[in-house]
Amino acid sequence: MNRKWVLGMGLSYDFERWNFNDISSIAGTAPWRQIHRIGLSLPVFHAPSLSWRLGAVPMFEFAGTPGANLEKSLSYGVVLTALKVFGPQLTLGIGAGVFSRLEEVSGFPYLAINWAINDQWRLQNPLRSGPAGPAGLELVYSPDERWTVGAGGAYRTYRFRLDEKDAIINGIGEVGFAFTFVRATRRLGAGITVDVTAGALFDGDLTVENDRHNDVGATGFDTTPMVALTLSGRL
Repeated sequence: MNRKWVLGMGLSYDFERWNFNDISSIAGTAPWRQIHRIGLSLPVFHAPSLSWRLGAVPMFEFAGTPGANLEKSLSYGVVLTALKVFGPQLTLGIGAGVFSRLEEVSGFPYLAINWAINDQWRLQNPLRSGPAGPAGLELVYSPDERWTVGAGGAYRTYRFRLDEKDAIINGIGEVGFAFTFVRATRRLGAGITVDVTAGALFDGDLTVENDRHNDVGATGFDTTPMVALTLSGRL
């Protein structure tokens, strides 16, 4: 819009496939097999001065198994940030998110940071804060203009709607876990990047609620390796 106001729009899609073993504590059968998550964000940023940046990011997410009721799969909320620009090397601030997530209201604070320690090392937030939680922290090394490598971690928790064919009809599933990762990013030009990420999920918990929002089962899961390939573009 102008130098003081910036508007944007973000779209996201996540797909997960699950396999279960030894799950007698959650209905004795696989509570779900696949999860789809579709997100929309509408960020608004304002710079009232050269040293301050304020942000508000309304977010909407549909999360559920195949066939889940779309209207009952909606989570929504907002992430607010206040950032202080200390100079070209350091931007530091605080943020908070509040979300209505399938019959549950949750919130979290987080540290927002972008610190260029030197020409090659940077400490930053690797993820976007949203319904699944805060943005985490990552230490990044950039040997040249095309390559970056990083290592970091975060905590994620998300809820999603089950459908009438799942073990708990029209219920709600919830997954929570901490994870650490390493990644390599290659810039391809024209605003396009490719990320390869490997890591592990640990301290994981699964919970299932029925359609009356009563817990019907819960269990933990073992440390699990993960690999991801991400293609990103910017207009």
